[in-house]
Amino acid sequence: GDRRGGGRDGRDHRDNFERRKPPQAKTTLHVSGLPKQDQGLERKLKFHFYKFGTVLDMKVRGEHAFVQYQSRQDAQSALNNPEAILGNRFITANWAKFDNLSEDVAKEKQEKRAQLAREKREKREEELERKTKDSELKVKLLEIQKMKEALLLKQIEMQQKVVAKLQKQGGGGADAAEPSAAATPAAAGGGEGAAEGQEAKASLSAGAAPFQPSSSSSRGRGRGV
Repeated sequence: GDRRGGGRDGRDHRDNFERRKPPQAKTTLHVSGLPKQDQGLERKLKFHFYKFGTVLDMKVRGEHAFVQYQSRQDAQSALNNPEAILGNRFITANWAKFDNLSEDVAKEKQEKRAQLAREKREKREEELERKTKDSELKVKLLEIQKMKEALLLKQIEMQQKVVAKLQKQGGGGADAAEPSAAATPAAAGGGEGAAEGQEAKASLSAGAAPFQPSSSSSRGRGRGV
């Protein structure tokens, strides 16, 4: 009977111990021994604790700070890290009594963070797609510009060939025309000589013709007789 009573007493003792057991946060660490006068304290704490996982909330209260992670595993990793916090061995970290945020609030904050992360990722993807399209457009425009330049050079080359051909044809015509032009004065001189010959012949004909008195003279001499 005594053993049974002892058993009940032992069970009651364990129950009392469980009831007296201090509450423990699920994902929040209590950091103590922080320097009071440090303007960049919160930034330094973030730099240290953000290395171990996603921090949902951080509260700094004088020499104390309460850092709540997204998961207990992340908090445990930070707690087990042998590296001195801020390089100071007097700063310690343990499980806090309570989480900074309730489960509902923490869950809501996680969802918001996930949504923001998705939006940022989508924005980066859109920006990358836009840059890719702009780059492809620039490449196409450059190709079009090169094609235009090549076409222009081809047109210039064709024009130069046409001009050279015309110049060649024009030079041959001028050479052929020069003898004709040179022969023109001779021909003209021959025409003038022929005209002068005809005039001379006419003069000789006039000088060789016998003198024939006019009819009026003949009548006059008849009266005189």
